[in-house]
Amino acid sequence: MHGEAMNSNEDVNREAENEKALDMRIVQTLESRPRVAIPAGFAARVASRVPARGPAHGFAARRDVPLHATHYGQWAMAASLVVLAVALVALLVNGFGNTAIGLAVVWIVYAQLLALAVWFGLRRVNVLAHLWPRRSGR
Repeated sequence: MHGEAMNSNEDVNREAENEKALDMRIVQTLESRPRVAIPAGFAARVASRVPARGPAHGFAARRDVPLHATHYGQWAMAASLVVLAVALVALLVNGFGNTAIGLAVVWIVYAQLLALAVWFGLRRVNVLAHLWPRRSGR
């Protein structure tokens, strides 16, 4: 205790050997191939849990609920076009575009309006048809 060396050479050598042995065990474990064992009848158990198929065309042919296209995204784009156009006119009428920040805001609103208009144009979507849809049967 008192007057003895804290770590003797033997202790240091023993720690180094233990560390090498641990490293070797880790490397052997990581490099060994795991043993895979599939129990007998596994495929049959999994296949028995799969629900039976419906008609010949699969799930698409079975429709319990009638589905129709909603086009919520196109409605949102059309509404955004209207809101951006009104905002642009309101900003320009009030003289908001006379300052540097105001001019930047006006250009951003204009760019968004233009991007939506181009997107509608490329998709060949009739914006007015989305704003005032015709009802069938009239």
